[in-house]
Amino acid sequence: MTFTKPPASVFTFTAPPNTKVTTKDLSQAEQDAHAAPPANGQKSLLGKDSEPTVIGKGWTSIVRLTGVDLTGSDATKGPSAQALLRSLTPVSGSYGTGRVLKTSLVSVLLLDDGTAYVGAVRPAMLEEAATTAAAANGK
Repeated sequence: MTFTKPPASVFTFTAPPNTKVTTKDLSQAEQDAHAAPPANGQKSLLGKDSEPTVIGKGWTSIVRLTGVDLTGSDATKGPSAQALLRSLTPVSGSYGTGRVLKTSLVSVLLLDDGTAYVGAVRPAMLEEAATTAAAANGK
């Protein structure tokens, strides 16, 4: 089996008959969203040192974020966010402790130290990436 880049025609979209198609340029909106402070005076989920790091390549890439505040300890988070966090599966390892969310599309490892690992991979791969990072940092 060989994997090759599909031709651009594979991604051509043809709207069904009698459908109104509207095209919008969202590039400025995306820039504004990244530059704007959180609305309503809420804290950002990401801290100052939250520049994402990509681990791996392709479909097995994992994004590592630091400074993530999803512990539920912040009073600005509603009960639904806290309930979601409590429903996640607790995990621990040489990387520390945290919680895992696994869906059919993406897995998320949220560590208590404010580090998050996100990817379209099995949770075990996120834990492996966290273990490798912890070892590199002398933990």
